[in-house]
Amino acid sequence: MMRFAGDLQHVAVALWSAMNLVVASRQTGPLIRFDVEGRWRDGDALKLAYLIKAAVTRVRQDHVLIDLRRVAAPPGAQGKFQICDRLRRALNANMRIGVIARRDLVDADEPGAFQQCPEIGRFDGEGAAIKWLSAQPGG
Repeated sequence: MMRFAGDLQHVAVALWSAMNLVVASRQTGPLIRFDVEGRWRDGDALKLAYLIKAAVTRVRQDHVLIDLRRVAAPPGAQGKFQICDRLRRALNANMRIGVIARRDLVDADEPGAFQQCPEIGRFDGEGAAIKWLSAQPGG
């Protein structure tokens, strides 16, 4: 079950009971921003990717900022939060996605076998991510 308070013009907070994460989204100029918090568990990356896909489709944006600084691994967790891989699989190739997260928490490797996938950059801070999203692709 998904509950929304508000709309994308202001702040929409979605709590997906099948997902451990709380997601707030808002449209800020030429991009849509997702602030995510909570403890991730297996399967949350795919669910988050499709939640983002649904929101992006509704507002027809192709620049996305995802802030994962308040996402934590559960105690004893192994591996990384596979959000970049899931976003590459779920979203269109014409998109640019800036992910703000710790390097040790998320996968940020090159796309590998993916030929037609969105451009994704991982950043430590918001300023660098917004600057990259504002730049022309490939620049």
